[in-house]
Amino acid sequence: MNTEVSGGHRCTFVDEIPEHLLCVLCNFPSRDPQLSTCCGYNTCQNCLRDYKHSVQTKSATPITWFACPKCCRYDFNAYPNKMSNREIHNLLVLCTNTKVGCKWRGKLNQLKGHLESSNGCQFEMVECPRGCKVSASRSLIGYHVKSVCGKLVINCPHCLVRGEKHFIEGKHLEECSKLPVTCPNCDANISNKNLTEHKGVCPLEIITCNYGCNICMTRKDAEVHDRENVVLHLSVAKQKLCNSTKELELSKEVLAKVEGTLDTLKSNFARDITEVLSMIRLLAEQQREEHQKNKHNLQRQIGLYYQSLLLLQGIQVAPVILKLNQFSKYRRNNTRWYSTSFYTHCEGYKLCVCVMPRGNIATDEGRFVSVFIAVMQGPHDDKLAWPMQGAVRVILLNQLHSTDAEELRQSITLVLADTPLFPFTSTMRVTGNNKASMKTPLGLMSSTVIGTNMFIAMEELKRVTSTCQFLKNDCIFLKAEYFSSINEVGSAVLSASARLNTETINLDSPRFYRTPPQDVPSIWRKHDLDSPHSTRAWPVHHNSPGDDGKDAKIPETDTKL
Repeated sequence: MNTEVSGGHRCTFVDEIPEHLLCVLCNFPSRDPQLSTCCGYNTCQNCLRDYKHSVQTKSATPITWFACPKCCRYDFNAYPNKMSNREIHNLLVLCTNTKVGCKWRGKLNQLKGHLESSNGCQFEMVECPRGCKVSASRSLIGYHVKSVCGKLVINCPHCLVRGEKHFIEGKHLEECSKLPVTCPNCDANISNKNLTEHKGVCPLEIITCNYGCNICMTRKDAEVHDRENVVLHLSVAKQKLCNSTKELELSKEVLAKVEGTLDTLKSNFARDITEVLSMIRLLAEQQREEHQKNKHNLQRQIGLYYQSLLLLQGIQVAPVILKLNQFSKYRRNNTRWYSTSFYTHCEGYKLCVCVMPRGNIATDEGRFVSVFIAVMQGPHDDKLAWPMQGAVRVILLNQLHSTDAEELRQSITLVLADTPLFPFTSTMRVTGNNKASMKTPLGLMSSTVIGTNMFIAMEELKRVTSTCQFLKNDCIFLKAEYFSSINEVGSAVLSASARLNTETINLDSPRFYRTPPQDVPSIWRKHDLDSPHSTRAWPVHHNSPGDDGKDAKIPETDTKL
């Protein structure tokens, strides 16, 4: 806490003060005088500090120089004047309590000791040393401390309880059990503790009749009153009994109403509870359905986002839409068309679709379009099971964007699975060391593909109706789907077959050649493979491993299969 005194010395001096010792700001004898270098006048240290702070506050910018408060010169500077300070402290002053009777006089530097010393000025006001916040002159403070201070510890004169004076004379006396008091009725002297008990037996205490006649009397006259007013007391008792009976009847009626209300509340509560439970079940069911719907939508959105991410990375995952442009050119030149590669699922098998627009010329005379599936070497083959399991369905799409039934007008499902009757070498893993592989611009793929020579007849492909058109602007669209299990294939294909009468090919049956190989069981050789109406799927062997172009011609050895 700052205890500095602002301004000069404000005490009464015996002699007149020389002008050079006065502060030019407060006009009192300087306290800690500061001598100015410009005019030689003194200022108090605190006055000079307040002056500089006031000037700085009024200025918007920092000030590094100040004008002299006496001569207003801007080369003002000040330093402590010890000579003037010593001269001021040797001046004679009177005690600050001169007006109340103190006769002391002495030097200024002795005034503080005179006022603060215990043997000094007896007229100086000091606080009680016990902390009761009372101030008195030093001559009277001793009496205050010994006799009247509230913090003085004393004993109760009645019960000898010890405590501070303000507590004993205040709250304690109001509750002291041994404090003598006088009965207000009979003037008997009793202790404060027994006053309440005495009032219960005092003969002069005013009481009311015990039988309810509302007559007041002293306790000593109550017996005479009861004896003289028997009839009155009986009538009062009878009246009270009648009133009690009526109140009992009213209470019974109220109780009956309360019971009825309670029953109604119980029934309403049970009904409300039933309604609330039904509403809770309904809301829970709605929330469950909404949760399932949101979950399905979220999964669908995640799948779409993931699909978009894969597309941005140049990766296609089934189901994919494939477009074959310049169909007539491929058919006229009798060349194969290879689709862009795609994956069966995330980190799955790598496949591509091969289309022969003229089909098998040797057996079908170019009346059908052939479609095949080829397994390619993929980056995730080390983590996959081989031979490849699952099924691939290729769908020819309707380009008129009509109903779903028209859109799935033509499809073929190829089940790629390994069976004990006939192992599919075309679903084996493709490696660089495998002789049954070929290099293409798409990458390394199997030289044996699986599909059908009679995917769709050219006559039906070129047919245009009001609701269906497969070949439009010399291009067709194929959709490739992948199923991880035979059960999924069965449900999807059977439902499509029932609605659309689409062709389904199950490659669990043996592969067929124009001349069946000797290791095929005889039961499968009975089928007429030369029949143009045969819909069996057979593999096509590419005998030229170097055939790596999309427009490569089919060798004559292929057309004889």
